[in-house]
Amino acid sequence: MNGLRIVAVGTLGVSLSLLSAIAQRAKKPSPQRDLHISRIEQQVLATVGPEKITYGELERAYRKNMSRQHMRLYDVPRDSVEAFLQLYINYRLKVLDALSRGLDRDSAVQAELEHNRRLLAETYFFDKRLVEPAVAELLRRRQWELRLAVMLFSRNFDQDTLPAYERAQTALRLLQQGIPFEQLARDSSDDRETAHQGGVLPFITGGMILRPLEEVAYSLAPGQLYPQPIRTRHGYFILKLLERQPRVAVWARHILLPIVNGDTAAALAKADSLLQLLRTGADFGELARQHSIDNVTAERGGAFGSWYSRSLGFETIPSRLVPEFEQALFSLRDGELTTAVTTFGVHIIRRDSTKRYTADDERETLRRLYRRLYYEEDRQRFLDSVRLALNCRWNTPVYNALIAALDTTKTTSDTAWAAHIPDALWEQPLYLCQQMPASLSVRQFIDTLSKPLYRAYPLRPARLQQVAERAIIPDLIAYLTRDLERQYPEFGHLMREFRDGLLLFRVEEQEVWSKLNRFDTAAARAYYDTTKQRYYTEPVYDLSEIYLSSDSLARELRRQLDAGADFAFLAEQYTQRPGYREKKGHWGKLTPKQSQLAQLAEQQQAKKGEIVGPLPYENGFVLLRINDYEPPRQKRFEEAIPDLAPAFQELQQKLLTEQWLNRLRAQFPVRINTAALEALFRTQRRR
Repeated sequence: MNGLRIVAVGTLGVSLSLLSAIAQRAKKPSPQRDLHISRIEQQVLATVGPEKITYGELERAYRKNMSRQHMRLYDVPRDSVEAFLQLYINYRLKVLDALSRGLDRDSAVQAELEHNRRLLAETYFFDKRLVEPAVAELLRRRQWELRLAVMLFSRNFDQDTLPAYERAQTALRLLQQGIPFEQLARDSSDDRETAHQGGVLPFITGGMILRPLEEVAYSLAPGQLYPQPIRTRHGYFILKLLERQPRVAVWARHILLPIVNGDTAAALAKADSLLQLLRTGADFGELARQHSIDNVTAERGGAFGSWYSRSLGFETIPSRLVPEFEQALFSLRDGELTTAVTTFGVHIIRRDSTKRYTADDERETLRRLYRRLYYEEDRQRFLDSVRLALNCRWNTPVYNALIAALDTTKTTSDTAWAAHIPDALWEQPLYLCQQMPASLSVRQFIDTLSKPLYRAYPLRPARLQQVAERAIIPDLIAYLTRDLERQYPEFGHLMREFRDGLLLFRVEEQEVWSKLNRFDTAAARAYYDTTKQRYYTEPVYDLSEIYLSSDSLARELRRQLDAGADFAFLAEQYTQRPGYREKKGHWGKLTPKQSQLAQLAEQQQAKKGEIVGPLPYENGFVLLRINDYEPPRQKRFEEAIPDLAPAFQELQQKLLTEQWLNRLRAQFPVRINTAALEALFRTQRRR
């Protein structure tokens, strides 16, 4: 921040008592809490020219840039807040400069802003209208686990659904007369898998069964039968809520004992003896390792290694417990033991601990689940309701004229399918919405049908209606999102951030990056003169090598070399490096960055004319001769340019930016509200 001039004043009207109460706000909620938070967020911490930087604005920027979504600024250390405030002031100075230059009025900028607003607005709108409420409801439901009993009366897809409905009504009357649900389900339900279980399902939670069934199930009290058949795409269901329990996950361990030759009593007797040991202080994990035949869990002291819930099973293991085990486990309290008999053997079960799920645990998971299962259906239903509310319809005279001009027995694969549409019809409104100014003209409709998506599309009237409804969707969404900034201030912040980021890119390109593209040789040379001691060439070794797989041969050749033998002659006779006998072992000039052989020479501090080795190398041994050696030397300016360029460019970028910011501070004076900041940090010291 060299050269940063900040004028500290205390005239911005800060309420010291307001910020001094921040720490108590979270601990002592009151009816005035929302108002109190609003006043804190509106507190001005600094001004930059005509702009005010509020606590709320700075906190939003901090959360986004530091990836601290739930961090409150008053919990951040003072030096970090002050440093971030300076960075944010610099950011606002640059944006103000862009605005003062009129870059926001540039046609290319406006086009990019409008394009991205359309994309962001559609996603944001449907998130607020559909996704977030649905996820909130799923989170509410996921606090509970339900056990249901159902009967299905299947519809015949080739016939009316009335027979299935009448069968369901008959079953309801029988239930009301006292026939047991399980008995009737076994006899009458068309879903044979659940019928075999008397209609009883495993525990479920939100997002696990057909939505019409789920909505009814969560409206019932335990033991209650829903009095009407529930219609789904599969047919009609009768539903009864058997049990409703808080949804929890448990951490459990078990010891599995075998039932040998069908002797369950013997296995249970052994389980009882182990239970006695456990209740007198024996270590569960040690007994599991000694006695359990479940090798996977035994290695972990009997632990399954994952949390388990009745509705979703194990969190990290694609498996579920058998019903007998599950029922025994959930009959326990934490720390208790019991036994259960299953088809696998006799289990000694310990429930170690329990956890409740929170919204933060599952929000993103449910968001993805909703988008995968329900979003498209809900979006279509919502848009249909909007069309109805806006009275969207065919312009009947124009529609009739268009249909008369088309051969409705053909498809759009016929290249002349639109050839007979009268010229006077092309600009006429074909499909319009009474409450919305936009409409779909015949030309727009024909252009839509000409896209690859509608290749070989039937020209039948019913199919054309579908195309019109799809084609009008962009206009419907534009109408629905026309005042999104007013409805949702957070969207306004989002769009402002996008605009400011785009302006920042444009203005920095003009003030910094375009100037850096021109390499200033004189300035670079001046920089080199002050830093040239950093730039040295690498040492260069001219090397010859004899590579051998045998240690004994390598030592023998070294003895011959020491006795005066010629290195090149021995290399030509003995080196086992492919292609190097004919070169007499000569590698030429190498640097340590280029070659491990040069690294060896450097490690041995070898001098010109010296022979080193044998040394272990690769999968054998090597003898090296240093034919020549060029020590490091200081690089000339031209040689040093690749080395100094990054640091020089970074220095130039910082210099240009600081010079620019100094000009902007003169143009847009910066004032820090030191009283507000001091009150904030005084609050930190008191906590």
